[in-house]
Amino acid sequence: MSLDLNAVFKAPFQDEKWVSKVLIGGVFEILILPIFLPLGYGIKIMKSAIEGEMAPLPDWDEWGDLSVKGLLCILISLIYFLIPGGILGASVVPFVLAILKGEHGGGGGGIAALMGGSLLLFLLGLFLCIVAGFLLPMALLLFAETGNWLSALSLGAVISRIKDCIGDYAIAFLVNIAAGMAIGTVVGILGMVMIGYLIGPFLQFYQTILMSQLFGQVYRNLRSKTSLATEA
Repeated sequence: MSLDLNAVFKAPFQDEKWVSKVLIGGVFEILILPIFLPLGYGIKIMKSAIEGEMAPLPDWDEWGDLSVKGLLCILISLIYFLIPGGILGASVVPFVLAILKGEHGGGGGGIAALMGGSLLLFLLGLFLCIVAGFLLPMALLLFAETGNWLSALSLGAVISRIKDCIGDYAIAFLVNIAAGMAIGTVVGILGMVMIGYLIGPFLQFYQTILMSQLFGQVYRNLRSKTSLATEA
């Protein structure tokens, strides 16, 4: 069973209340502080997509549950990016030391070594950020399926499931990047007349809906393939 991108992009509009549901999510994106609510809603969409329910969109209810799931999404993301972020932060130290050494007339060799070390740390941190970003959607899918946030931290399970659906998963990952770039471009262009800053949060929330459904479909296909293999 292959990914149906057309169905994913059409699904939100098959809900008679899609306008109000997107508006609610967009408002929360604008307010920033309750950003965990759209994240919790995304997990709810993932769960529905995994179960094969692409439309209608889930209702905005069970606020306590949405809040907890959204906060756990943030926690899971922070854990995945903790080491990459720490390495990126550490890359600044030798860079600053190189500048200070240069200002005090330090030797060129020492400065070059510090700058080289800074660059290596930066590249390593950047690479690990990409890896973490690639693993994170599957981690959130496991969380959505089980309801247990600790399942998202099982790297063995995350990597194993990605390997079992690498083709569909890679497509979803690249579509997510492309969608983000497209939205960023639109917001940047319209931002010159301030409109972009107003519609940006709503487009961002729409992307959350699409990607939650898309990755949910990836996981549903994986479960279907796994069950068929087990039966065989």
